[in-house]
Amino acid sequence: MWAVVCGHQITELPPAIIQHGADLVLAADHPELELYRTLPYARVLADLIRTRLPYIFLVGATPVGRDLLRGWQARCAAA
Repeated sequence: MWAVVCGHQITELPPAIIQHGADLVLAADHPELELYRTLPYARVLADLIRTRLPYIFLVGATPVGRDLLRGWQARCAAA
């Protein structure tokens, strides 16, 4: 199982996520990702999906997860 983590100054998160069971952590660390905003996060998600081509991509059914998926879908539709 792979995990994706986005944010700013998150160097301590990937090792912690691996300790909780992930085989690999893909991390996006950038000042623009410090606070959640749909478009920057959707850009990261779209780029990861386009380059990694996962069979399955799971996102939590939280308000942020739903918003992120809507942003990702809009980005894919525009491409």
